[in-house]
Amino acid sequence: MPRMVYRILDEAQGARERVKGMMLFRFVGIFFFLVAMLVPMHRDVFLKSQAQIYGLLVGLCVLNCVYYLVFGLVRKMPAFAALQLGIDVVAVTFIVYLSGAQNSNFVFLYFTSILGASILLSARSSVVFASLATILLAAVSILDFMARCSNSGFLLRPAPGPGLRSPDLMALFYLLFVHALAFYLVAMLSGGMARRATGIGRLTREIVSNLDDGLMVIDSARRIVFANQRAVDLLGHQDLASVLNRKAEEVLRRDSDAELRNLIGGDNFKATEMEYVRHKDERMALEVSVRPIGNNRSKDHARAVFLKDLTERKRMERMEKLTQQLRGIQEMAAAIAHEIRNPLASIKGSVQELGRLALPAEEDRRLLNIVCRETDRLDKIISDFLQFAGLRPPKMRPCNVSAILDDAADLLEARAPEKPFELIREYPWGLMCVADAQQLMQVFLNIGLNAFEAISPGGRITLHAELARSPVDGGAERRRHRAHDGLCVSISDNGPGISAEIMDKIFTPFFTTKEKGVGMGLAIVNRILQQHGIELAVDTSPAQGTTFTLTIDVSDLDQIENPQPVAAKAKVPVLAAQ
Repeated sequence: MPRMVYRILDEAQGARERVKGMMLFRFVGIFFFLVAMLVPMHRDVFLKSQAQIYGLLVGLCVLNCVYYLVFGLVRKMPAFAALQLGIDVVAVTFIVYLSGAQNSNFVFLYFTSILGASILLSARSSVVFASLATILLAAVSILDFMARCSNSGFLLRPAPGPGLRSPDLMALFYLLFVHALAFYLVAMLSGGMARRATGIGRLTREIVSNLDDGLMVIDSARRIVFANQRAVDLLGHQDLASVLNRKAEEVLRRDSDAELRNLIGGDNFKATEMEYVRHKDERMALEVSVRPIGNNRSKDHARAVFLKDLTERKRMERMEKLTQQLRGIQEMAAAIAHEIRNPLASIKGSVQELGRLALPAEEDRRLLNIVCRETDRLDKIISDFLQFAGLRPPKMRPCNVSAILDDAADLLEARAPEKPFELIREYPWGLMCVADAQQLMQVFLNIGLNAFEAISPGGRITLHAELARSPVDGGAERRRHRAHDGLCVSISDNGPGISAEIMDKIFTPFFTTKEKGVGMGLAIVNRILQQHGIELAVDTSPAQGTTFTLTIDVSDLDQIENPQPVAAKAKVPVLAAQ
């Protein structure tokens, strides 16, 4: 990771530094040119155009000063660098033209622009500048050829004089070909190296941009020169444009950003956890790690800032801690409930013994019956609670769901003497799943008993089951049951439905709307379904009644038998006895 950060900083911050280095290099080159022009032994190199070249160098020096003045205001460094390189190529062309065209000793200056284009811009730009240098050199060479042929001054050039020999057209073409070949060779070599560096840089950015954690690179001027999309999201901004090339103080300007702003600008290079307000009402746990880039640990040095969202981890830790606390309370409550059963049994036994005695008053006997009845009710509450608190882990084995539904239906039919109702069985034989058959039976029976108590006399309860599969493709013969296969079991009634006010509470322990209910039936159902990983959906309305739909995953079965129709009696509605 540190190497990637160094490369990103070099690309983002190095672009400005390289442009600044080019301007410094230009100053040094102009200085040496001026010194060389003042040395008498080198004046013949510039022929008779010393004044023009001198003026051109002074003009370039002034223009370079202008570059320095506007450097801090420039946002698009590539365009700024291309403008400077273009002006440099034109200036070199004038120097070459004034100092002998194709025979000039300063043709090598074109190479500086070509190399500069590959370093500051791209490999393609170096080829463009090589072509531009070739065209301009050919142009000034033609002008020089025309001046020599006419033996007269031409465009700031003095007359060659009688001492110079006549130009050779073949030599001119030869020199232009050699120079052009050299320009393009340098452009291709430097462009190849630039392309390789660009490819590595692009890969680095792609890796960093897809990190799960946020990353920002801040240069020595406290300007954000790089940020991945994750960092932008964690800071609550819309896009990269609102963060890049801006001061950290401008991006983190809210009062709630003060702690993060101090961490980024301080000298604490340890991971720090904090609460960060991303939006107005959205708080998150954030880990901030600031790492200096390089060996310098001063506040003014470039640094990398890593942002990690700890919100989900903190939530899981809180839930784990709460689960442990609840487990302790649950064990304590179960122990207390178990101890309460012993005195309840003693009380019930004593009351029953008193009932056998010849009590003089009928009122006394009625009170004793109330004590026995309430003792039985407390004992049932404690039994249900102990079952809920100490529910054993399911023993997952292949089981026949159709057979379990038949058993539950038979037990429901046994309640017919209490209230007449219609029981409909809609499921084929041989539906299989992997579950705890005893606990699954408890689920079906508890939901069925709730449906029985919800319907009016003459009401209807429907047990429905079917195997739902995802669409079959060409691989169906290879794999008969896929990861999305599911067994849907629904238990419906045509009762009054469940009101919206209590819908969210039906699985809460000890919540009940029945006069003699305990409120543990659906709580136990929900606990069993969670342990099995079975999905439960509840649809209810006053007009249609209530439907509990269980979706059981059957993808872990090695083989599912083809469902066979159930016996004829299972498809016929059963009207319970009156």
